[in-house]
Amino acid sequence: MPVEQRRQQLLDAALALIGRDGYAGLTIEAIAAEAGVTKPVVYGVYANLADLLTALIDHTQAEALTQILAAFPADPGRLNSPQIIADIARGWAQAVRENPRIWAPVLLAGPQTPTEVLERIEQGRQAIRGAMARFMGGGHEIGVKTAERHRWIAHMVLASAEHFGRMILTDPGVISDDEIATLFQDMITGLLFPPS
Repeated sequence: MPVEQRRQQLLDAALALIGRDGYAGLTIEAIAAEAGVTKPVVYGVYANLADLLTALIDHTQAEALTQILAAFPADPGRLNSPQIIADIARGWAQAVRENPRIWAPVLLAGPQTPTEVLERIEQGRQAIRGAMARFMGGGHEIGVKTAERHRWIAHMVLASAEHFGRMILTDPGVISDDEIATLFQDMITGLLFPPS
């Protein structure tokens, strides 16, 4: 099998294991068994589990970031339309629902997740929070206090999004994309435009 094809086979096996069991049982032996190959085959492509996980998170995080950033409109202006917020939330929920293997390594990370994976996930979170804060500013000059508030709102929104993403992955029927869209629309509108 060509090396690139073998790499993809092993990454797919690791994704299947993470989606099913989380990171707790993720070993070279388990990946080899899932892929139907021997351990030396895995070691012929990846020097160790850390190298395989780095390749895995690079692949999945790039896909996840592309999907979430694609939900943002190209020219947001100000967030003056609750419908824009609902559309972003709905687009993100649909991306998680349609691509569980891409999102599971990020959203199902837990105590057994290797440190290097957690560090990469946090880098992705920083990129998303930054994009959200810029989006909330609409590309306009804003004061330091407003920028700080947007930064904290981005933290809240991302934490909530991850919570609902885990729900989508672990119990897909518990909440619909439309319900998520409405919740995020209400939350973000209330945070950005509180009643005077």
